[in-house]
Amino acid sequence: MLCKYVLTVAGVSYDIPISCLRNWDDIKYSLKRSELAGVVRTFTSKFEFIDLAYDLLLEEYLKNEFNSNASVTVLGIDNNHIYSNELFTCQLDFSTFSHDGYVLNYLAPNQH
Repeated sequence: MLCKYVLTVAGVSYDIPISCLRNWDDIKYSLKRSELAGVVRTFTSKFEFIDLAYDLLLEEYLKNEFNSNASVTVLGIDNNHIYSNELFTCQLDFSTFSHDGYVLNYLAPNQH
């Protein structure tokens, strides 16, 4: 499936290339219906950022530490070749932030 990744940092959205996600091939989502109450989206909870995304997120963390605000949105392409189908959006948990000088690791516990 063709996807577009949008990183929102401190309220500013950036279209990031797939090369900014080191573990892009591990990012998956699924729809589950466990009962009659509705459908639940589940997705990969670990994101590894490099390059531009690394720089943006590290700058936000150094400025605001645990008060930082960032999210990842994955958009799918529709029949008109427009990225309008939101597959999922999740906040990045800055309390799980770690980096090694090249890769930023985050967990994303919140999903909707």
